[in-house]
Amino acid sequence: VKADHHDVADDVLVAVDARDWLDRSEAGGEAGPPFDIVFLDPPYQRNLLQPCIDALYRQARLRSPGWLYFECNRDEALPDLPPDWQLQRQKTAGQIRYCLVRGQEQG
Repeated sequence: VKADHHDVADDVLVAVDARDWLDRSEAGGEAGPPFDIVFLDPPYQRNLLQPCIDALYRQARLRSPGWLYFECNRDEALPDLPPDWQLQRQKTAGQIRYCLVRGQEQG
């Protein structure tokens, strides 16, 4: 297996409240390049996942192609995904459902 050169000095890790960060970004605050992977693990059953996914898409914060990993309660309905994002995998563990989504070019 041959790996492409990767300089970790170029990596950015943002560990914050995603909704607050996306709200600030949309209001003209923090921007920067889109992310290769985004992890969302909001408090369950508080209707926070859908607004975050919508903002990620609207602001083009997920690189194309990119990955979104999220968790929710296993009994919650899955959020609506943008038309060009595809659910690749989902599993459950106890009361938690975790999903991996592939984001593609915005149509």
